[in-house]
Amino acid sequence: MSESAVCTKEHCLYCFDALNSYLTGEKLKKPSFPNKKYPLFVTWHLMIRGEEYLRGCIGNFKAMEVHQGLKRYALISALQDSRFEPISKEEFPKLTCAVSLLHDFEEVDDIYDWEVGVHGIWIEFEDIDGEKLTATFLPEVAEEQ
Repeated sequence: MSESAVCTKEHCLYCFDALNSYLTGEKLKKPSFPNKKYPLFVTWHLMIRGEEYLRGCIGNFKAMEVHQGLKRYALISALQDSRFEPISKEEFPKLTCAVSLLHDFEEVDDIYDWEVGVHGIWIEFEDIDGEKLTATFLPEVAEEQ
């Protein structure tokens, strides 16, 4: 699945359309971009006085058709991210959206074999009790941290 420009602004616009359709009851138009399969994440930020504040970020590592996946995760990340209250109609004009279509997964032998801001990272490890834990940082999130 190696592609140079996987995400386009149309992916983000479709997420806005999906959320707007939910909030207003307007019919959602079918997207014009290809319906390829990718694991994906949708991230919402609220712009306040020029600063972005995270409002939701949820996705899935299972490859899914992009049309249905973006519609689904645009709403799940906006309305069901347990860290936040659901996004309201009043917040809608102040939102920004980012879409991450994941591709070219690879295991690394060296913990430093990735570049912050370019690569995302999915970490699996066991805690002291042997419980398996995971953490995910998308490229833009790892850069913020």
